[in-house]
Amino acid sequence: MLAGLIGLAGFGTAAGQVVRGQVMDTTSGAAVGNGFVVLVGADGKEIIRTLSDATGHFTVRAPAAGRYRLRSERIGFRVAISPPIQIDAGQVVDYQLKVAAFPIRLDELRVVSGDSPCKVRPEDGLATATVWEEAKKALAAVAWTQRQQQLLRVTIRSFERQLDLGFTIKSESTVVKSGYTNRPFHARTPEDLATQGYIQLTPDTTYLFFAPDAAVLFSDPFLNTHCLRVEPGGTAHPGRIGLAFEPARKRSVPDIKGTMWLEEKSAELETVEFHYVNGNLPGSTERAGGRVDFQRLNGGAWVVNYFSIRMPQFGYVEQNDVSDLNVSMGNRRTVGTSGGHETRVEVVAFREEGGEVLDVFDRDGNRLAGASAATLSGMVFDSTLMRPLIDATIRLAGTGHTTRSGPGGTFRMDRLPEGTYELEFFHGDMPAWGVLRSAARVSLQRGQVTQTLLAVPPTARLIRELCPDMPTDSGFAVVGGRVTESGTGTGIPDARVQFVWKGFEIQGGNSKADKLAVNTASAGFETTSDSTGQFRVCGLPPSTQIMAQVALGKNSLPPVEFRLERGELKEVNLMVPRVSK
Repeated sequence: MLAGLIGLAGFGTAAGQVVRGQVMDTTSGAAVGNGFVVLVGADGKEIIRTLSDATGHFTVRAPAAGRYRLRSERIGFRVAISPPIQIDAGQVVDYQLKVAAFPIRLDELRVVSGDSPCKVRPEDGLATATVWEEAKKALAAVAWTQRQQQLLRVTIRSFERQLDLGFTIKSESTVVKSGYTNRPFHARTPEDLATQGYIQLTPDTTYLFFAPDAAVLFSDPFLNTHCLRVEPGGTAHPGRIGLAFEPARKRSVPDIKGTMWLEEKSAELETVEFHYVNGNLPGSTERAGGRVDFQRLNGGAWVVNYFSIRMPQFGYVEQNDVSDLNVSMGNRRTVGTSGGHETRVEVVAFREEGGEVLDVFDRDGNRLAGASAATLSGMVFDSTLMRPLIDATIRLAGTGHTTRSGPGGTFRMDRLPEGTYELEFFHGDMPAWGVLRSAARVSLQRGQVTQTLLAVPPTARLIRELCPDMPTDSGFAVVGGRVTESGTGTGIPDARVQFVWKGFEIQGGNSKADKLAVNTASAGFETTSDSTGQFRVCGLPPSTQIMAQVALGKNSLPPVEFRLERGELKEVNLMVPRVSK
């Protein structure tokens, strides 16, 4: 898995043969800054790279005397390479690296899904090779940034989540921390992942799931074991072009299959999406996977700024009336049978781990990148009163992310994690509701504002939501409220709230000679207040005098009397005496 890493590293210096200079555009004569300058050996292999500053100045050190070339790499532009440069021992060479600013337009590539063959290390000239060259520039830039001794000051938010089968977040915990690092998230070594796989079993039979970082995707072990092909973005990824990858043939270790997505116009690598294959796990895992996002910092460096890994959680599922208990069911594994049914292991939920970079600064305090978190905004409307609801509490269900509605019922929540959430809301002045769940889920995306409308439904529908087991059109009423301490208004938890009314029973009348007798009898309900003192009871009779009271031990407080209309939702608040200390 990718993990957060915040620490300190030492600083060092390098000596030897030096080439220093400036990158210049041959067409305009202007300096070309914030690009990579690569020192290339006589065999054409990269030796070292550096990042030019804003004015195009650079310095590289050669390991020994000899003939070298300089290569200019800028994402979205064609690579430029210099003639051979002779560097003698201990020599400092001043050199002007001239480049022609010919942009690469990935949006001009005409790619149809399935037309591009999957190639291991695609050759020059193919569309796949063109896209790979651009992706490789970004991956190399991230890998270079991770190797630097000059540390960045970053703020990272890591998260753990429980998801249902629809990927809706049911619970979430987050941790935010700050420190110095040049590698906010790191992965296992490329060699380990290539040989041991992306799903590994520990001695205590725990499955570990791993994700690739830039160093892995850029490495020889990955490129030698995966083939690449170009994939159009289509309607799912508009304005993007993909570089799909999958394990090479006859590769059987647990691996990943996915797509690197590049922005067509800028050719910048934005994200890598993947899922697991060859897992050999007890249940289906085709929906397990993850994502890695990349970000270019001010100044030209690159970092992984977001990752998530979605891991399956397995459980035993029984199925009755199976005619053949030994038949294979896809990739589900039967683990036991008894009494005409089978018990098998299925994916019952998902656990997601990940992290995102919120802020990046250099050591001089210059901000290199800001948060790209999600934002949620909207309005709360009370359909029972036909007006906006002010001062309602809105919460992402299962998390600690809350806010309150302001004037006009509007609200806004910033710096939120990405994901699909259920919304819930409540209002302190109307405890009869309790907590209401939004009928619609919200899918939040980093860097985007999601709009939503929350509404207290009309009374009839609200009662159906609050009391789903109560017969429809029965005419029964609903009462909700809060038990508080007199004088302080503090909610009283676990208070016994009783509702009592008089009922009538007719006896006799079996024959003409019998006399009818009408007897009165008490009927009622009892419920318990929650941790905030709120309570609710469904199915109360209309047009009947009802008494509500709080039972304290063996004693009951004086009751509150009221009558209900058919289908009414009524608020009844109860107070108890202040406890002496």
